[in-house]
Amino acid sequence: MKYKIGILNIGVNNLKSLVSFFKKFGEVKIIENVQSSNYFKNIDILILPGNGNFSYGSNYLLKNDMSDEIKNFKNKIIGICLGMQLLFEKSEESPNSRGLGIIDGKVKKITAKNIRLPLLGWYTCKDNLEQKKNYFFNNSYICNPQDKSIITQKIDTDVELLPSCINFKNVYGIQFHPEKSSRNGYNLILKILNE
Repeated sequence: MKYKIGILNIGVNNLKSLVSFFKKFGEVKIIENVQSSNYFKNIDILILPGNGNFSYGSNYLLKNDMSDEIKNFKNKIIGICLGMQLLFEKSEESPNSRGLGIIDGKVKKITAKNIRLPLLGWYTCKDNLEQKKNYFFNNSYICNPQDKSIITQKIDTDVELLPSCINFKNVYGIQFHPEKSSRNGYNLILKILNE
């Protein structure tokens, strides 16, 4: 099945590689601002990507009146990296900024002593069936949902719980970059789209 995919441009990421990646799954549109919000009505999947500061991403969504459009979107939402963090209520990175609050919980600085920050490069993740796969990360913060049952994957460390994927209703969060994670990234997105 070919999907209609909308990628939200929040101004803090290079969309070229994401567009190229998601074209493998269907037709891709970039949503620039609220004036292009008609795209929300004509897409199956909404991608909320981002690299960078939580405050910048939060302020961008607020300034461009995107928050309600995202919260009211009924089809699948996939938050990637900063996009995943923005699904939460708040972040230690920017205590005065508010996230979308779709997921109860907050984003915390990684404190595990055996992990060098930023978390940059390939790390092994383990799903709820104990299956392990490698994915490409680039971040220093990790999402901490109140409801731990929504965690579907975590970085394979016994030192600290480091969720790498979550699923709450129609919303998916991915802390790593699937577009840079080779076959494992492709297979994970395919699985999410087909669920």
